[in-house]
Amino acid sequence: MNKKNCCGCFGCGCFLVVVAFLVGGYFGVDFLHGKGVEFAASGLIHTVDKLTEMAFADDDRKELNVIASEVADKIRSGEIGLLEVMQETGQQLETNLHNQAMLLAFYRQNYELAELPAAIGAEASETAASGTAEPAVLVDKLIWGMMNKKVPKDQAASLTAVLVERYTETIETKDGNGRITRSAKRLKKTLSAEDKAASLELMQKICEFNELPMPDADFNRSEAVKKEIISFFDKLKQVGKKE
Repeated sequence: MNKKNCCGCFGCGCFLVVVAFLVGGYFGVDFLHGKGVEFAASGLIHTVDKLTEMAFADDDRKELNVIASEVADKIRSGEIGLLEVMQETGQQLETNLHNQAMLLAFYRQNYELAELPAAIGAEASETAASGTAEPAVLVDKLIWGMMNKKVPKDQAASLTAVLVERYTETIETKDGNGRITRSAKRLKKTLSAEDKAASLELMQKICEFNELPMPDADFNRSEAVKKEIISFFDKLKQVGKKE
C-alpha cells in the first residue's frame, strides 16, 4: 500500500507538543523549572481526560483520570523529574497510546454504542458493500498490531488523518495563575457513511499489508488499551524519578 506522510499527533492535551518544546529547549531553563512544570502537569491531565472521553466506559475513564492526576501531582512536586519523563516516554504516548485510544473510540462511538436497529443495519450494509471485514475484527487486529509494534508509524498516522479533526481549546492551570491554549486533535464527532466506509477500507488495507492476525479469543480491546495506558503511567513514575 502507498505510505502517507505523518499528520502529526492525535494529542488531545496536547502533552506531546509540551514534550517536543521542553526537550528541545524551546522555552529555556527558567521555563522548564517554573511554568513548564505546571504546563506539563496540566497538559497531562487534560490529554488523558480528552483521550479517554469517547474511548472508555465511565468507570474505566474515571480510573485512568485519577491515575493521571496522581502522576501530574508528582511532576508538580518534583518527585518525577520532568526532563527525564519527556525524553523517555513522549514517543510512546505519541505513537502508540493515542492511536490505540483513537481506534477504541472509533469503534465505541460508531458501533458499540449504536442504539437504533436501523443504524446497525446501515453499518452492516456499508461493511458488506465495501468488501471489508467486520469493524470489530479490524479494530481488534489493529490495536493488537500497534501493541506489538506490527504497524508502521506512517500507516498509523494515515489512519489518524482520516478519523480526527483539529480544534483549539483554552484551559486554566491548577494554580489559577495562568491559562493554556492548545491546538489539538480529537476523534471526529460525526462520520458520514462514506467516511466510515473509507476508514474501514483503509483499516483492512493496513491489516492485510502487515498480515495482522486475529488476537486470541479472550482479547478485550478496552481492557487491553487500558492496561497499556496504566503501564505507561507506571513507566513514567519509574523513569522520571530523580536520583
